Amino acid sequence: MAHIPKILSQTIFAGRFLDRRYIVPVLGVKELEEGFLLLGDAQRDVLTMRRWRQGSIPSSVTVIPVMLRLAKAIQYLHSMGVVLYHQLSSRNVLLDSNLYPKIRCLCSTSRSLLDKECQEWFSPDDNIFSFGCLFYEMYAGDIWPDDSIYSRKPFITKCPSVPEIPEYAWQLIQRCCAEHPKSRPTIDEVVNEMKGWHNVKQVEPDEIVNELEGWRSGEHVEPPRQGRTCFRALGSVLSDLRRNLC
Repeated sequence: MAHIPKILSQTIFAGRFLDRRYIVPVLGVKELEEGFLLLGDAQRDVLTMRRWRQGSIPSSVTVIPVMLRLAKAIQYLHSMGVVLYHQLSSRNVLLDSNLYPKIRCLCSTSRSLLDKECQEWFSPDDNIFSFGCLFYEMYAGDIWPDDSIYSRKPFITKCPSVPEIPEYAWQLIQRCCAEHPKSRPTIDEVVNEMKGWHNVKQVEPDEIVNELEGWRSGEHVEPPRQGRTCFRALGSVLSDLRRNLC
């Protein structure tokens, strides 16, 4: 329980100086009986990556540019000394109307200030594993029993046939999800490799338009509360942390 304020303070601090092209900052937190309520800037015309994948089966022509943008966002965070929580999931990635991802997730700006147990929750190698899982999910769909990186490992063994994953993308996913952390590429290596793929180009976000119309009409979003919104995915993570530490 004593670890949570340290993690929250680092997460909130990061939101004050990081480029908002890549993150959705956490501005505050309120403890409730059922868990935690995290407050941040209200976001309109956005979908979580999980909701986007549930509503469509995007082709590689769309998936690869989106994943390259996400890789660049993680690259930016790592270059700033920020490491994401190891259970980064598709619920923690928001896509705007141009299919540009922003990350809303617990993070650490200084692992040395955290206790040893907490340091293990914030590993650059685990961020690479999570990226590989997200890449795989864009093709295979949400097949995970939960967001634990340990429960995901057995699933990334078979290459989905629909939609087809290009061999070079499948090989990258396998390396990102390697069993041994030191066998995984760095985020710089991931970005440089993906930039060299021939089919990475600007994509018009046609596949998200209909879903966004539903969000604009209020079918998927709750009315904003004084310009702020609840990050329920983060609240769930914090509740899990609280249970583990009690």
